[in-house]
Amino acid sequence: MKLSPPRKGTWSLALILGLVAIVSHYVLTIPLLDKFEFTLLTAAFALLVLGVAFKNI
Repeated sequence: MKLSPPRKGTWSLALILGLVAIVSHYVLTIPLLDKFEFTLLTAAFALLVLGVAFKNI
């Protein structure tokens, strides 16, 4: 399996999702995102995995 670096947009979106989840959990309690912290972090990681596994993502 040949891996490739994710595109800048994919990496940026995954970084933002991950940071929002971490900040919402540890620093700032955001009531709207309180139930979705784990989901946001999982989505960010899955997006990075897909970005590495497929070339045009």
